[in-house]
Amino acid sequence: MAAGDGDVAAVSETLQSMQQQAKKFFEGMQMVSGAPYTCEDARADLFGLSSMVDTLSDNLVGSGLYAIPVDSEIQQLDCQATVRKGLEDAENNRISLQRVQMNSSIINRTMLMPKK
Repeated sequence: MAAGDGDVAAVSETLQSMQQQAKKFFEGMQMVSGAPYTCEDARADLFGLSSMVDTLSDNLVGSGLYAIPVDSEIQQLDCQATVRKGLEDAENNRISLQRVQMNSSIINRTMLMPKK
């Protein structure tokens, strides 16, 4: 095995992990899996993808494959922006869900009040 082969294998493994994590995230967001998928699950998946991007970058530097063209750097920035947007959306959805729960609770209490 050549000196960079282990690093290249690490890059490959990281890419495969990222693909699996991204698939899990997008299936969860689309509710394709049928399993409950919460805002916390989405946030955890996005944080996991974000850390994998950092790991991939480190692995690329270690393997000597870090000669990323400008287009790929822009794509990486786009991916990071997508992760940030997903985190913001997850937080907004959590806040909206809390509002709906609070409004439902108020409506429920109002309906249970005895009529005068």
